[in-house]
Amino acid sequence: MLKVFTLLAIASIICNCLAYLHLPERGPFDELSFDEVHNAFKNLAIFLRKKYTDGYFFLPLDANSTSVPMHARTRALHVALEVPSKHKREGRHFTRLARIALYTPGSEYVHEYLVGTTQTNVTITESRRVPALKRPVDEIEMRALDHFLSQTCTGEFGQFLSLYYGATFMYVEDGQFALPACVQSTERQAGQHAAPSSFHSCLFSMFASPRVTLQRPNRRVSVFRLNRFVPPYNQHPIDVHIEIDHTETEQSFWSVSGLSIQGHRFQSINEFLSVKPRWSSLFVRKVNFTSPFMDSHTRLISGLCPRAQASSTKSFQGKIVDKHISYGPWEFDVAVRHETGIRFYNVYFNRQLMMHEAGLDETVTIYGGETPFMRALTSLESMFGVGSLTSELSPGIDCPVDAVFLAVPIIPSPSVGVRTVHNGICIYASSANVHEGPLRRYFRSHGENQMHPDSGYATGVVKKSLYVVTQAAIFNYHYAFVNIFSPSGSYASYVVPSGYIHVDVPASTDHLFGYVSSKLDLRFTIHTHHFLFFVDALGANNSVEQTRVYAEGQNGGLDRMNMKVMKVRTEREGRFQQSDPTTHLALCLTGATSGANSQCLQITNTAPVPSMVSRNSSRSFAWIRQSLWFTKYKENELRASSIYNGVDLTDPVVDFATFSTYETLDEDVVMWINIGFIHIPVNEDIPHTPSKGSQLGLILSPQNFFPQNPDGPTSTGYVFTIDRKEWINGYVESPHPDCKLANASIVNLPD
Repeated sequence: MLKVFTLLAIASIICNCLAYLHLPERGPFDELSFDEVHNAFKNLAIFLRKKYTDGYFFLPLDANSTSVPMHARTRALHVALEVPSKHKREGRHFTRLARIALYTPGSEYVHEYLVGTTQTNVTITESRRVPALKRPVDEIEMRALDHFLSQTCTGEFGQFLSLYYGATFMYVEDGQFALPACVQSTERQAGQHAAPSSFHSCLFSMFASPRVTLQRPNRRVSVFRLNRFVPPYNQHPIDVHIEIDHTETEQSFWSVSGLSIQGHRFQSINEFLSVKPRWSSLFVRKVNFTSPFMDSHTRLISGLCPRAQASSTKSFQGKIVDKHISYGPWEFDVAVRHETGIRFYNVYFNRQLMMHEAGLDETVTIYGGETPFMRALTSLESMFGVGSLTSELSPGIDCPVDAVFLAVPIIPSPSVGVRTVHNGICIYASSANVHEGPLRRYFRSHGENQMHPDSGYATGVVKKSLYVVTQAAIFNYHYAFVNIFSPSGSYASYVVPSGYIHVDVPASTDHLFGYVSSKLDLRFTIHTHHFLFFVDALGANNSVEQTRVYAEGQNGGLDRMNMKVMKVRTEREGRFQQSDPTTHLALCLTGATSGANSQCLQITNTAPVPSMVSRNSSRSFAWIRQSLWFTKYKENELRASSIYNGVDLTDPVVDFATFSTYETLDEDVVMWINIGFIHIPVNEDIPHTPSKGSQLGLILSPQNFFPQNPDGPTSTGYVFTIDRKEWINGYVESPHPDCKLANASIVNLPD
């Protein structure tokens, strides 16, 4: 019998004030600590002959914080742990370096450095230069854009917003302590019962992600839509869209390059003001406001109650040390990467290497629509840091109350620094993947004629899989990443989306870009989600096999269903849409003797979805063009995207299209698996879209990998009986009192 470890709950590392098991310890693949970030910034400042100050700024040695305005300072745009290639790691041991992206306003490039994170390791290497036009918008630039919008929304344009929408733009100047006027106005209207986070007279801006597009190459333009400050915050838009060209470093050169109000387009604010005499005929007043979602956004707990501090929980039947997980036959390291989220390393099953590395690599959401905001909304999420948006998990909501919860360090941004998500990962055992039933079972009825041999018997295997779960809160959408390690040797990774769909004020009542609710005066905008997973499995000696199943008469005239196993020879051949159930694909160990079956992992994409955009539009995320890609492992192709790809859609910093060439797939092959779905929102998605039925994922299953199933009679949870009454009465798990009596009569019970 496989020995099952018991988690030792050491009092010094467990927060006793909580009702569930929580482990705050760090792992070797965890994000940088506060000290590591501080050391890396300090080492880089010395190397550049700069002064490191105020957390993430780099000033000339003879300057101080008061002499250089904040928007003009050299600053870090990005800092995160750099995990090296597998060839530069020894298991879970490697030199921890920080990747730092440094930007100096007015400079032509963003410079990226790999920097030592200790006082003794001061190694510094410039890894790449990226045109500054492609840089992500950081807090300083976003704050400046917000200020620019506040200035735009004053004067006669501000009067229009107040007259036609009964609202003003909400902005608080640095150092200002008084509440904005719109907040005070809302409080007076609602009296003492106003929710503090709901101000319908206040407007805020929501941006569409890409800044450089094919329509405006070499220009940095952001499209903003104004929304009422009422939860859910993305579902109370007003039909006002403002386009801002902020290409220049000097903010005085920024300009409004487009304006759309209730479907009417203008090239500038001045052009809009020139039609002021016609406002009453062009626009409809929308001053009266009532949120249809207030009842679902008031404190309400129906059928659930906050947990008591003294609640007891069961122990996790496994072992967790420094985020190294051991459970039954499985063993692996887990961490949350800054850009991509949860990641697994050194995954073993029964002491055999299954995967060097596996996890999400990128996700993109693409919207249809008729308004400027929706037409511009294509969001590559690693630009924002999927891992840095890891959400707190709630026992009893996100995970079972008896799960183990691990702390996760994140870096939301260089200015915020290192933070800890208290419940960042949860781990528990469950049979949910087999609907709380058996892994395997068989029942043969017993014979009624006592004169004949009785061939009746029953058998069943009951085992739980290991679940490892995180949640990422990416603006309006939340994604649960559910990873399942089965006792049968399979691994599955699912994305379970939930959250608030994007809506728009419809310009027409047709359903061209999504269903329209006339009652809510909203269009539920059609969109598509794609999630790219990276899997490096079975070491370096591997190759790809394709099994094709043929119907009668298809393969050389054979008159019965048959199959053919073929090698996939090149990266160009290793592109598949995976919508054909007659084709099976597998990654296999090389070196099988002639005539023997290859040891493989079969790949199943449970949600293949075609690209809904042109090749031109998908330059920065070319991986959506197929649902499965096989490529050679290369040190310069460890990521299919970058933090810059979502900014400039015309010329990607990382071009995945170059990963797939005519190179042979004869060794060290990796997989890129693109899963997704097309979401056509309906009434039932408002206000909160459900996760039921939207599970998307990949499954890696053993294919001739073991001599027979690895969860057989030599392991726990296995039953074989010829006793019909025993089968009908059922079975219980040890240490139930019935087990001791029953096991005493079994002579061949495994240890």
